[in-house]
This record gives sequence, C-alpha cells and structure tokens, in this order.
Amino acid sequence: MSDDSFFREVNEELRQDRARALWDRYGKILIGAIVLVIAATAAIVFWRDYQDKQAAASGDRFLAALEKAEGGDRDAALVELEALQGDSTGEYAELARFKRASLLADEGSTVEAVRLFDEIAADGGAPQTLRDFAALRAGYLLVDENDYDAVAQRVEYLATESNALRFSAREALGLAAWKAGRADQARELFGEIVDDLGTPENLRRRATMMSDLIAAGATAEGGSVEGNAPVDNAGEAAAGDGSSTAPSSPAEGDETAPVDDTPSGDEVQPQQNEGGDDATAGETTADQPAEADPAGNDGSG
Repeated sequence: MSDDSFFREVNEELRQDRARALWDRYGKILIGAIVLVIAATAAIVFWRDYQDKQAAASGDRFLAALEKAEGGDRDAALVELEALQGDSTGEYAELARFKRASLLADEGSTVEAVRLFDEIAADGGAPQTLRDFAALRAGYLLVDENDYDAVAQRVEYLATESNALRFSAREALGLAAWKAGRADQARELFGEIVDDLGTPENLRRRATMMSDLIAAGATAEGGSVEGNAPVDNAGEAAAGDGSSTAPSSPAEGDETAPVDDTPSGDEVQPQQNEGGDDATAGETTADQPAEADPAGNDGSG
C-alpha cells in the first residue's frame, strides 16, 4: 500500500468519525426542529382555513341580517346584528355595529344610534374609513339638535382640504351652523363647498341653494332675518313655494350623500377605500343623510 492510499483512508475515517460525533451530538435536535417546523406549518394552515370558514359563516349571517332588514323584519335584524358584534370574525363585528346604528337611526332612535356611531369612531381597532363614516353619520344625526359644537366635535377633522369626506363634513357643519343661528359661518361653509372644484354636482347644487336661502335671510325656523330681503330669484323661489327652510340632510336619492353600502356575501373581508362620500346604495330618511358607506366614494377621488 502506498503512502497516498494510507493517508486517504485515514482522512476518510477521520471524516466519518467527525460526522458520527456531530450526529450523535445534534441529530436529535435536528430531528426535533424538523418536526417542529412541520407541525407549525400544519397549524398555521389549519388556523387560516378555520378563520376563512368562520369569516364565511359571519358573512352569511351578516347577509341574512341585511335581508331581514330589507324585508321589513328590522327587530330580527337588530337582534342578529347585535349577536354578530360579539362573535363574528374579521371586520364583520364593526360592520354589524355600523349597520345596527343605521337601522336605529332610521327608526328614530337617535340617541342610541349616535352612541353606537361614536363607539365605532373611537375604536382604534376599526378601519379608519369606517371610523370616519361613523363620525360623519353621528354628525348628521345631531344636526337637528341645534348643537353646533356637538356636530363640530365629530366631523370638523373631516372638513380639511386633504380629506375625501370634506364635502359632506362641510355640509353637516354648514347645516348645524345655520340651525344654530350662525348664518355667517354657515354661508362661509357652503361657499367652500361651492368653490371646491372637486365637489360633486348634486352637493354643489344643495350648497348653492343653501347659500341663496341664507342670503335671502331664511332661518332654520322658517322665518327671515329682520331687515333682509331676498336677493335673487333663487331666494324668492324658495320663499314663494314654502321651502324657506332647507332640508337638514342630503336629498333622497342624492348620489353624493353618504350611504350604507354594506358588503355582499362574497366580500368576506371588507376592504377600506380611501374614497370620498358619493353614494352607491342605501336609503335616506326625512331628516338624516343616507347611511354612510364604509367603503364609499365622495366623488373627489
């Protein structure tokens, strides 16, 4: 046997001994790590599948509650929505609370509806878009309370130039100011709506009408400011047909009013859209805007 062959055999045996020592020392740990990774992966897949199924079930329940509400069985819908608030998966708890508040507002339960909208607006775990719409809905509901400060507390931050909901927020502030007897402030707010190039056309028409009414001296109580006379045909027409008081909320069917556009059954996880406040669906009431759309579009986007 040559010296080279001898050295190769010795080196091979040394390598085998080292490998055997490493396996004896770390083999069990390596096997345990592999098993742990496999088990963790299986658990994650199982949990995601479970969450998806739970979200789908919550979506079905939410849809069923909406169908009950649309079918006239609002009491049953309110019960189901309240249950969803506590045991639903994903964003459906917040959507159920929002829809429940909207139904209560439609029934005239303003205090309870405002309380629920305020809860959503203050919930840091809720999507920001939903929080903003909740604040806007609460503000609109409080317009008829003749408490400008209460409305401003909820919607003033939405009236900034960069906010997509600024049009509806300014309208709520303008109506609240007008009803509180702050004609100059109301005129300024409606003027901002008219002058904003991004204002949706229907909302611009409402703001123009309100500006004309205020200029004509119309008050929320149906009278006129003493010493003021109608300044244009729009004011005269409004006074002449008995409409010297403007509606406290967007007109029925207005595409710019915030609406309640809750997701359909296939939207298992509702998405946030930083759009404005154009309406896409929903009902309006005599004194309140259509329900705010958690994923609505203001028309500015």
